[in-house]
Formats: sequence, C-alpha cells, structure tokens
Amino acid sequence: MSPDSPAASEWRNTDPARTSVVVVAAEVYAAGSAWSLDGPVRDALAFTRWFLDRGVPPERIRLLASPLPANTHLLDQSRLSLAVTPARRQHVHEVLFRQLTAERGDLLCVVWMGHGAVDIHGDKRLFHADASDEDRTNLAVDPTLASFRTDLIPSFQRQMWLIDACQRFADPQSLDRTLPLETPAAGLSVPGREQFVLFAAGPGQSAINRGSPRGGLFSREVLDLLQTPAPTPAGGSWLPDPHELTTTLNRRFTALREQGRTRQTPTYFWHRSPAGDVGQVLREPPSDPRQRAAGGPAATSAPPLRALTAFVEALLELPAMTEPAAREQVLGLLRLEVYASVRRHPAARTDTLDIVRTCLRYPGALEELVESVRFFANGSAAIEQVDAAAAELMNHAER
Repeated sequence: MSPDSPAASEWRNTDPARTSVVVVAAEVYAAGSAWSLDGPVRDALAFTRWFLDRGVPPERIRLLASPLPANTHLLDQSRLSLAVTPARRQHVHEVLFRQLTAERGDLLCVVWMGHGAVDIHGDKRLFHADASDEDRTNLAVDPTLASFRTDLIPSFQRQMWLIDACQRFADPQSLDRTLPLETPAAGLSVPGREQFVLFAAGPGQSAINRGSPRGGLFSREVLDLLQTPAPTPAGGSWLPDPHELTTTLNRRFTALREQGRTRQTPTYFWHRSPAGDVGQVLREPPSDPRQRAAGGPAATSAPPLRALTAFVEALLELPAMTEPAAREQVLGLLRLEVYASVRRHPAARTDTLDIVRTCLRYPGALEELVESVRFFANGSAAIEQVDAAAAELMNHAER
C-alpha cells in the first residue's frame, strides 16, 4: 500500500470516536514467578494514554492487565477514566468474542504484551495470565485473526493488531504436547475487510530487559513512532499508515542488529498487510556490493572442513534441526532468497549441511540461521555449542 494511496488515507483519517481499543498486559501468571515479566503494564498504560489523547472515547477502550505486585501502583496512579480487568482467559474471551461482536465502529486496535510462543508449525500463541504449567491456556492468534475477518464481527472494516510477545518456551516438541488449542467460531468472509498485524517475539527475558523502567523494545519502538509527528494531509491525522509503520520498524530493528544488539531485538517479526499479504522478517537483505553486482550470493572461500563439521554437529544436537517439520520452520525465518536456494534432503545431516553451505554463500545469512535456531531452542545447553561453532565458522568464512 503506497503511503499516498486512498487506502492509506482511509486509515489515517479514521474517526477516533468510531474506534475501539483492546489493550492486554500480563506480567504475572498462574505458573508462578518463573513466568513473571516486568514491563508490559507500563507499556499498556502508555498505549492507553496515546489512544485517549487522540480522542478515542474511554468507554471504547478495554484495558486488561495483570500486574506484578510491585507494579499495581502504576494502575492506581494512572488516573485513567476506565475500568481495568485481569488479563485472564475468561475476561479476554468476553471482550474479544462477546463485547466486540455487539459493538459498532470503523477501526479496531488490539495491543497485547506478555508471554507468547511460535510452535514448529508456525502457529502463534499468546498466554493468558491464568496459564499454568498444567493448563497453558492461550489465545490462538491465527484462528482469532481469521475469525475477525468474518461476519462474526459485524463491524471494524479496518483492524490493527500489535503484539509484543516474549518467547517463553524453548522445546518445540514440548509445545506440541502441552499447548491446548481453542479455535473460535468463524463466519463468512467480509469483502473489503483490512487487517494489519505485527507480531514480534524475542527470546526469553532478553526481549524485555532494556533498562529501567522496563518494557518491551518492540512496544517502545512502536510508541516512539506513534508519538513522532509526521506530515499529515489537510484536516489532520492521528493514525499511522500501516505500510510506513512496518517499513520503519523493520529498518530500526535491522539497524539494532547491525549494532550488535541481537539479543534485544525480535527474532520473529511477522506481519500481515491490509491487502492480506503476509511475511516474516529477520533482517533486510545486506547491502554487500559483491552481491548487488552479481545479482546473487557473494563469492566466499570454502571454510575448513573441521569448522564446517563442528557447526553441523552442534546444530544436530538441537531437536529443532533433527525433525523435518522443525527444520522447515527454522528455514522459514530466513530471508526468501536464502530459503529458496537451499537444496532439500530427507536425511537430517545432509539437509543441515546444505543449509549451512547455502547460508555461507549469502552475507549475513549464517547469523540469521543462528538467530532462527536460537529462537526455537533458546534455553537449551546445546545452543552454547552452536554459538561457539558458528563463531569459529564465521571467523574462517570472513578471511
């Protein structure tokens, strides 16, 4: 969507009085203190104030928050003229699938901050505050988005979903065994309905610990963009163009990774445009002059067999690289040109070897592979061996 297109103008000029907002923030979980986060409630209050300041009526904003005990004062001192309910499954379901079905409006904005997961099938989940080790109750993102594109939701032809999810689980096989799936009802597709989604996930606590006060880096960057004045057409505008927002965020996170702040940036950045296009982004294609001139991968010298073997062996210690479906998801996070160049093999060792050799041909692709593997295997002791072997391999590849 072009920034100057009629569709972009419609997003910018949506009436705040006909906008509904849902903000969800979960800091404490029934699973216990190991799941606790410090930051989502601050971000939720910042988003809520932003919508109020832009003229969205308080009665059209739902704030669901489960704060840490140390952060309850933030809600008490916020002086917001709206009720706050816990971010538990019952309340989330009531708002999304009962209240909104009866509400009329033009724009729906949903902002969610807390723990999430992406399993080996690429399905995105968001955990309710009452999620426990025994019952990991969650919102299934993809079926929910599909439901909101149907006449089950009579209104809201334009929808914006901003999700800042901290990756909670490391073992993709464990995810498949233990995650319950609750699929919402769906109706008939509504012609012309536009749904814009940004889903950013980072590995463990590193996705949120960026200093004090704490909060999600993704949320901070989005808020910064929302609050930055931009040229607006006559008559004013309060909502950014989704295309511009996605492009700018991708550039910012790419720059952060290039500065070596990989552990503080999302390793999974998924978006759905109002036109229905979907994409996954880890980084933008590198600006290597050799690659630009050749129109393809840059020429590199072959690394020593010892370093190559050590890296392949380290990768094969991870469950995410031993199962075909899991490897496919790891590859799915790489940029398209790298993914499309890999020659696939049914045998795990041969397939992994060709994946690594292909990544060596594209500047920056080996780092992408390590990021992707870390996303699905974060917390495993074997990831340390992967990091060490990757560093050795990259050291030889750069000579």
